[in-house]
Order: sequence, then structure tokens, then C-alpha cells
Amino acid sequence: MEFSRDPVVNVIYRGIKDPIRLCMDNDAQRAALQLMYAAIDNFATLGLPHQRTKSTRTDYAGWCDRYLKFNSQEEVSGIEWFAARCGLLHSYTAESDLSRTGKVRMISYYGGSGPDIIYNPQKSTDLVMVRVEGLIGAFFSGVDRFVVDLYAKTSVETIELRFHKMFHVLPWKEDQSVEV
Repeated sequence: MEFSRDPVVNVIYRGIKDPIRLCMDNDAQRAALQLMYAAIDNFATLGLPHQRTKSTRTDYAGWCDRYLKFNSQEEVSGIEWFAARCGLLHSYTAESDLSRTGKVRMISYYGGSGPDIIYNPQKSTDLVMVRVEGLIGAFFSGVDRFVVDLYAKTSVETIELRFHKMFHVLPWKEDQSVEV
């Protein structure tokens, strides 16, 4: 494996996107979804204004509203994606506090071919079906747009500081010292 010192390549493409691809290529769709939802947390934090260091559900939902785009008439709101994240990561279900209180629809997933988003209010008003491959594709495209926006809107110093704190994988050298 070739290593890169470029933080965009090392952290985002090799550290976040490649493991999601690996899961998808090996029929581990639920693991890919878990990694994707966790990564959105990372990107919401990476894109914060300089003075802020901790993202909120509003930041997460805002990232999703801006970057998770589909070629579909039906839309899923950022807060619905946040609730889907909570359900999958906290209880491995489609339910979250927001869905149980009727504030958002639940999101469930299917694989294979078909539309990226299916919503049929005649059958259920509280459930949206999302095609995993379409969601991962929308996420990857959103990440690419986010990186461009990040460098256009955030100071290089802030970006470098945040990337410096993120996990990197670099090749080991025998005389390498550990720098914290």
C-alpha cells in the first residue's frame, strides 16, 4: 500500500472512503452504513467555524442537507439522516428518539437495483426506504464537494490544525520519533 502525507488523501480517501468501499465490495452493507454515519460526524466537525470544536445534531443535519443529494423527487431531511444515524449506531434499528416521538420518518435500507429513495405514504407515513448503493454513492459525491467547499471557506491554518488531530496512517521508520 502506498502511503500519502496529504491529509485529504490519508484521512478522507484512504481512512474513511476506502474502508466503506471495502465493506460494500464484501457485502457488508450495514458496516458500510455505520462507517458512513460516523464519518458524517467527522465531516460536520471538520467544517465548523474556527472558534468551534464540537459539532451538534444541527451541524450533522446541516452537513446532510447540503451534501447528501439524490436524483429523486423524494427528499430525506438532514434531521432524518441524523435520526437514522442514531438508530443504527445506538440500537442497530431504524428507531430513534426522534422517530418514536413522530418528529421524523424512520429510514430503512435495501440493496440492489431500484430507486434510491422509496416513500409510499399510502402504505406508511413514517417509513422511507433507501437503497444502500445509492446512499453510499451520494455520500461519496457529497464528500468530494465538501472537500472543495472546506478549502474554499475555511482558513488553511484551521484545516491543518484539525487534520493534524485526526487519525493518520503513515509508514513506520526505525528511527521515527512519536510526536503528539
